[in-house]
Amino acid sequence: MPRDRLSAPATVHALTVPERRIRRRVANLLRVLERRSGELTTAVHTNEHSRHFAAAGLARCRALLEGIYLLTARRGRADVAGVLLRTLTETWAVACLVLLKGTAGIFELAPGAAEELRRATKAFEPPTPGLSRWLARFRSMAKDSPVRHKAGPRKGEPRPLSVGEVFGQVVALAGAAGDSDLARRAKHAHERIWRVESYVSAHANLASISILYLNEKGGSWGIVDRPTSWMSMEQLLVAGGQLTGALAMRVYEKFGYRREPVSRLLRGIHIGLHPAAPAPPRARRRKQGRTLS
Repeated sequence: MPRDRLSAPATVHALTVPERRIRRRVANLLRVLERRSGELTTAVHTNEHSRHFAAAGLARCRALLEGIYLLTARRGRADVAGVLLRTLTETWAVACLVLLKGTAGIFELAPGAAEELRRATKAFEPPTPGLSRWLARFRSMAKDSPVRHKAGPRKGEPRPLSVGEVFGQVVALAGAAGDSDLARRAKHAHERIWRVESYVSAHANLASISILYLNEKGGSWGIVDRPTSWMSMEQLLVAGGQLTGALAMRVYEKFGYRREPVSRLLRGIHIGLHPAAPAPPRARRRKQGRTLS
């Protein structure tokens, strides 16, 4: 029976000490973000729409991080948590672009939003009022987008930004603004998390099927019912927590809050029992060795 299978001791992942510590820190971060969420308000008729789009992106990142937290629990499904992490990194990049570029960023992202909503409205007969209203808004914004098709039958029309273009702009804009921490995070999120580490978990291809769920043993193939994830539980939680917290600090600044409460929490979300300390200079290590001996 499925219930018996789910409760079998062999399928339960025993959390390590570092995993339990990270789960506590991520849970604390989620609680802080939830409390602060209701305080983020923006008047409709202002020029601060970009900060609220970014805040909405933060809310989605928080929801996805909570999903990762639940899937990496003791009886969770860490093998599919990478699906949520990949979506979190995309959402994070979009929110960061809006945060860095303001209204211009919204205009550049509008063609993609309009295209996605156009597809969504086809699935509803008749379309819901909310979808129709936002579709009209994004179509209007898309007219001001400088990102255009350069060839083909749609030459000159607004085109959606690719995920790679969004990440590339975040890296460049953060670097130009002197925010080397954000630029580093964006580069890592794109090159390691989005393109590599969460790829097998998130894509329905032969690799994602065979690497995790096929088991070759003793000349025959079997099925791995609850495989370990492509990324470790620590990596999943640390990656999602660090990205979400870094975005939260910058969104909160736009609303007049200080970074410190979130930055303190982020210092505790890392791989291993203690954060890595920088190695002392080589000459100093030799001196220490002589003193100790």
